[in-house]
Amino acid sequence: MRPGAIVASLLCLSGCATYSTPNGPVLGTPLLTWTFPLLAPPNFSAAASPPAREVPPSSLGVPQGTPPPAADLSGSYSGMAVVTYNPGMIRDCTDLAIHGSLMVSGRQARFFAFTGTITPGGQVVMQAGDKWISGRFIGRSFQGELLRRFPACAWTLMLTAS
Repeated sequence: MRPGAIVASLLCLSGCATYSTPNGPVLGTPLLTWTFPLLAPPNFSAAASPPAREVPPSSLGVPQGTPPPAADLSGSYSGMAVVTYNPGMIRDCTDLAIHGSLMVSGRQARFFAFTGTITPGGQVVMQAGDKWISGRFIGRSFQGELLRRFPACAWTLMLTAS
């Protein structure tokens, strides 16, 4: 087979269509282009925009109707860690049963190498290496997530005091 025939065969494999261009016909796959109409930017003058609503800082991030944490959160918490993100089907990113591993004493939480302080609103954020736990206590239960950076995995935590 001649070298020119090999190149022509490879071009045919990549797309054996001929299409017209301003410079004449071309063999292969046409380049795709899109054109979008440009619209005038909206007018954001002070007279046209509605007044901003003041939101008290204490209500940011707290869903309405969520029960507050229990007065005493001390104890051990058990439940499940359910995988919510496993991009590469990593073998150790599986659902986990947690049996009393989250320990709370007063406002201090400990989960293996994780430690953190629980806010008066019941929220806690803890880090151990490239892993994070964040969530909140609702009554005597904990709802949150565990994130691991490498290999990437995420779990939803649903734990209850025993």
